[in-house]
Amino acid sequence: MGEGSSDTTFRLMDEKDWEPETIPGSSLTYWAFRNNKVFTNGVIGTRQVKIDYWRELTAVTNQNSNEEIGGSKTYLSAKTAELVARYVGQNTEIADSLLNMR
Repeated sequence: MGEGSSDTTFRLMDEKDWEPETIPGSSLTYWAFRNNKVFTNGVIGTRQVKIDYWRELTAVTNQNSNEEIGGSKTYLSAKTAELVARYVGQNTEIADSLLNMR
């Protein structure tokens, strides 16, 4: 869709494991998701893109099954400490300081 156009018709793109070598054309045709980035084929001109995104984590079966769980341990530790300080220890000063550490 060109700049200033009122046409809001969107077309579905085909997902690929790689970006095929294509000559830039008038429309986006392919997309690939790699390293938390969306890649598309080249296109001539300005285009408007609508992305509907959902994500599912794989099942956690052991300590090494999902690296994203490891990245959340710091957050969960601080949040747990904050909640324990606030509701078990009744110490809002420490709870507030832990809340601000994240």
